[in-house]
Amino acid sequence: MNESSTKDRPLAGVRVLDMSWLLPGPFCSMMLADLGADVIKIEVPTGDYFRDVMPAAFTLINRGKRSIALDLKAPSGLAVLRDLIGGADVLLEGFRPGVAERLGFGYEAARAMNAGLVYVSISGFGQDGPWCRRPGHDVNYVAAAGGLSIPGQVGVQASRSGLPIGDLAAALYATINILAALRRRDRAAEGRGEGAYIDLSIAEAMLHMGQVRFADYLADPIDGRRWRHLFAGSGVFTTADGKRIALGLVEEKFWPPFWQACGKPVGTEAGRSDDDLTALVENEIGARDLAFWERAFGATDVPYSVALEPEEAVCSEHFQQRGVIGRLPGNGPDIVAVAMPGRMIPLDVSAPAPGLGADAACVLAEIGYGGARIASLRREGVIR
Repeated sequence: MNESSTKDRPLAGVRVLDMSWLLPGPFCSMMLADLGADVIKIEVPTGDYFRDVMPAAFTLINRGKRSIALDLKAPSGLAVLRDLIGGADVLLEGFRPGVAERLGFGYEAARAMNAGLVYVSISGFGQDGPWCRRPGHDVNYVAAAGGLSIPGQVGVQASRSGLPIGDLAAALYATINILAALRRRDRAAEGRGEGAYIDLSIAEAMLHMGQVRFADYLADPIDGRRWRHLFAGSGVFTTADGKRIALGLVEEKFWPPFWQACGKPVGTEAGRSDDDLTALVENEIGARDLAFWERAFGATDVPYSVALEPEEAVCSEHFQQRGVIGRLPGNGPDIVAVAMPGRMIPLDVSAPAPGLGADAACVLAEIGYGGARIASLRREGVIR
């Protein structure tokens, strides 16, 4: 991200060391970069796993960052890291619990190097507790938080989302915590205040989000079972031509226009069980093609959306007119990037994702390393 595009952004002047990989940490630091932070991606010598297995996603979530590939198993590599920590505002790491401490840059060690550092550990289950050392991925954390027990539609068994919602939720909560910690630190009465330690559990991110759905069930497990799905008219239904349409018939006021569009008497849903009503809606939607329903619902006050494919969504007139879609050049087709919601932060696609270790010399020069020392680190294989 070029300097002119970031100098007026909210986090201009904030330096972030991102020692995470895959999705949760890098998605968080992508948002911090969009907010104007200088994000230095510290990678192992072989690079972030996403570089090879999901190159388009890697390019997308690491745009606007700088990269240094550092061998943390070498004493001189750890010395470089300590120097970087001394001038950072935020450190974001995604190692398993205990690894950072074993290598010598856990929170207490980092705090001794930089008292104002906001240190963020993102892990599946947190830094302590019986499950803390379990390996896992998004589906494991969502399941452990109760998220796979709640169906999204009547009569349909609960299943995982097509989006990695646990990873993305963790990234959002990490960002919120970082911004809060920076605010608290920087409003200290005199100069730069104390930093903070943020122990961010992906499973707890899902548990926090899930509490809204769990509340009625936990308050009354017997009666609350009826809330284990949403509502009979809230779901995805298939049309006669095999297309899918999402309906949000939650409040009673939406049923009359729905039945009018179907050519049925108003109040047809009265007295029906959730299962019967769901079947009735399925039959109605399945009797006509998508074009009919778009015309019928578009002329009424029915909450509906066509279930678009990703390419249809990003090319839709609505999102294009909103100006939230941008494109990053990639090795193949351009990669679609989406602006941060809120219209406060414009999308900047001027800086691509960095090559592995591409910014080592520049980053090290900024913390006082001379050319000879940088060359020596290269010869030793400490930096790539």
